[in-house]
Amino acid sequence: MSHTLLVASAGGHLTQMAALRRRFSPDVGNVTWVSYGNEHARSLVGAEPFIPAFWPTTRNIGNALRNYRLAHRVFDEETFTRVISTGAGIAVPFLLEAARRRIPACYMESATRTSGPSVSGRILALVPTVKLYTQYEHLATKRWFYRGSIFDSFQASSGAHHTSVAPVGRRILVTLGTHALYPFPRLVHQVRACLVDGDEVTWQLGATEVTGVPGRVTASLSFGEFQRELRHAEVVIGHAGTGTALTTLAAGKIPILVPRRSGLNEHVDDHQVLLATDLGCRRLALPWVSEAAIPRSLVEQAAGTQVREVTPPPIHLED
Repeated sequence: MSHTLLVASAGGHLTQMAALRRRFSPDVGNVTWVSYGNEHARSLVGAEPFIPAFWPTTRNIGNALRNYRLAHRVFDEETFTRVISTGAGIAVPFLLEAARRRIPACYMESATRTSGPSVSGRILALVPTVKLYTQYEHLATKRWFYRGSIFDSFQASSGAHHTSVAPVGRRILVTLGTHALYPFPRLVHQVRACLVDGDEVTWQLGATEVTGVPGRVTASLSFGEFQRELRHAEVVIGHAGTGTALTTLAAGKIPILVPRRSGLNEHVDDHQVLLATDLGCRRLALPWVSEAAIPRSLVEQAAGTQVREVTPPPIHLED
């Protein structure tokens, strides 16, 4: 029986891994997870073996070194037939150490990266034995394989572009993601400006601190709590993170995505703008890139659109 080490940063990277694992071929067999030891990661992994890593890893050299030492210890203590990572910074030390030990190592770039590889991807591309995968066919090269996208599993209803302006109260879930370094108060203000009487709102604010927000407010929700809120919500509004998009689509709803922008010091680059735009073209999101309030018509459009899951092709991993 194969034993696969699955490595991913908590948030969108881990959410992608959880969804992609059933598509990998050959089958991953028994798995051990490596991610951040926060509530989201632990609740998503459930009862499967879990190794907490050091975080945050975004441009953090100290934690990169700590995670490399952790990888060295993990591979000393246990034997793995393959290591797979969906990023981000946590991928580098584990895949480098796997490659050094001649353990098959695969890196699946995040679906967020629509125009080219991340810093982690560019670093790992320097190691010839690490197999690299992009989720966009136009980015495939001799070095980067294309085997499909995480978003191949979804299809929106034909009503995705129908708009209604009926100002009725809605059950709304707002999520700003789990990134500890980048608060996103702009999104809170944009949502608050579009609310009407009768709206019931749950806010997952992460590192963002604001006052006077109507409804239920929390910094974070466990994976189970988030799933319950998703089922209850008629409309989901969030930052343009892959995890937010995936979990919303899996719940049969189309998300309103407001991308963080580097020019406003909301992230390190504009990959969320690119992702929101791409998903809009796929009819799998309603992107809002303006700094103005979210139009009420967009809220009603989201409430009237359904998403269904379809059977995606397998993702064949190279030996």
